[in-house]
Amino acid sequence: MSLEKELGNVLKSKPSMKGMKNMEENTDPAAQPLIWVSKWVDFSNKYGFGYELFDDCVGVMFNDFTRIVHLANLKDVHYIERSGSEQYHTTDHTPPALEKKMK
Repeated sequence: MSLEKELGNVLKSKPSMKGMKNMEENTDPAAQPLIWVSKWVDFSNKYGFGYELFDDCVGVMFNDFTRIVHLANLKDVHYIERSGSEQYHTTDHTPPALEKKMK
């Protein structure tokens, strides 16, 4: 009976209306994948910092504060602008503005 009463109180408080804050804090750390850098190269004097993850994804954090990640399937490209906005492309259809960064 007390469980039923508690559930009734929870439903009356309308938790779905309150929204979730900081969803990242609500996940179990054990459920997060373990990711590590297997190789890296520091060309920060000229270009930026390049890395390869253990899952064969390759990325670069450029000196202009943009980032690009080439996924392990060698097809998908994820580009993150300074502002944090994201673009998704394929290696076959990358905009001309990213051509230099792709090389």
